[in-house]
Amino acid sequence: MGPASDPADTSDSADTSDSADTSESTALVVGATGFLGSAVAATLAADGDVVVGTGRDPSAATPHASAPFEFFTDDAHELLATVEPDAVVFAAAVELGDDDRSLRSFRNAVDRFIAAVDDHDARLVYVSSDAVFDGDRDATSSDYRHHDPRRPVSPYGRRLAVFEDRVLGAGLDALVVRPSYLSGVAPTGLDDRLAAAREALDAGEPYPRFTDMFRSPVAVHEAARAVVDLARSAADGVVHLGGPRTSVYQFHRDALAALGVDTTTLVGESMAGDHPRDRSLDCRRLVDLLGWRPSPIADALAGVDPDGAFDPVPKSAQRLSASRSQTET
Repeated sequence: MGPASDPADTSDSADTSDSADTSESTALVVGATGFLGSAVAATLAADGDVVVGTGRDPSAATPHASAPFEFFTDDAHELLATVEPDAVVFAAAVELGDDDRSLRSFRNAVDRFIAAVDDHDARLVYVSSDAVFDGDRDATSSDYRHHDPRRPVSPYGRRLAVFEDRVLGAGLDALVVRPSYLSGVAPTGLDDRLAAAREALDAGEPYPRFTDMFRSPVAVHEAARAVVDLARSAADGVVHLGGPRTSVYQFHRDALAALGVDTTTLVGESMAGDHPRDRSLDCRRLVDLLGWRPSPIADALAGVDPDGAFDPVPKSAQRLSASRSQTET
């Protein structure tokens, strides 16, 4: 995908712009009709890469999803032999497990896919999630670091952990990226979380959100830029991808206000029931690798049209230059 800046360069001047690189490279995005996957595909295409994507129900909004592929049944070797990618970004939500497949059959499908990537000598970026953590921490605990023990509490989280283990244990040129709350406008439209909130608030309905549940929200256009830049880097292991730690209530207030939604009936309340309380992420490794970190959600979504088209962050990442000097909080 073209050379990036040296990952060891952690100065404010670190640059992944590839400004001197004119070579054309090919990327395969698995899950290019999904929220993040569609944004990654569009960002790669805007950079000038050849992009081939897979996904369900391709539409005009996801034009890069041109390759049919069913993760559990189709031959990944055939897919990679056809595309011949330099890099593979796996952003398909196959871990949701909305069927009766066992963990063993899931693991076998993962192994088949990883073997195909290995045979075709492509770089692999696997998009995981903060759901590998249980969120059972008190307010004095630090944010989850990339090397902290994982304790998934859901079938989804356990499948994420299986996929991570297979990727990291295969000896590939590979990286695991764990984003937190993804939000904003992708080629597929406004994310489901904010869309549901906007609908309720526009109708004048009370919309309660927890004031004591915490995440590290990140706008999808910035997340896609980070995934693309990480795919171009030589980084391996695990990288956390998120913005500043924010309560779920404050996230909704900041994000919706930035999108021009009246938040008068947004209600803050304490958490009830058994929910993961705090899955906020320590993203210092991301800053070290890329030289910038995602913006606070209010800044990231300022001026974004919730019904508009996806606006990829350019290679120069000029819109993020102000965050290059930020330190982890």
